Amino acid sequence: MKLWVALLLCASSALADERAALQAEARTILGKYCGRCHDSDSATAKPAALAIFDLKDKGWFNHLTKDRLSHILNRMDSFGVPAPEQVRIKAFVAAELAARP
Repeated sequence: MKLWVALLLCASSALADERAALQAEARTILGKYCGRCHDSDSATAKPAALAIFDLKDKGWFNHLTKDRLSHILNRMDSFGVPAPEQVRIKAFVAAELAARP
């Protein structure tokens, strides 16, 4: 039983670490393509965009609904995000959706 609990805790910790890494990576990628409007440090930031998420906020992803997470994927092509970075954003969105009730 103790081994089972230890394995579960290790797996849970590894998933949390991977999710945190995806969040950080997504923030970097989105900063390049979406930060113009979604970063309150930017002179071009838009209040309507900041109301959805602000990349300056450490927990910016916590404000995203499931619909908004999916919407991010739909915007990738129109913002010219290269395929390798789109793959990473898809992984981020999948991890966030899986972690939510």
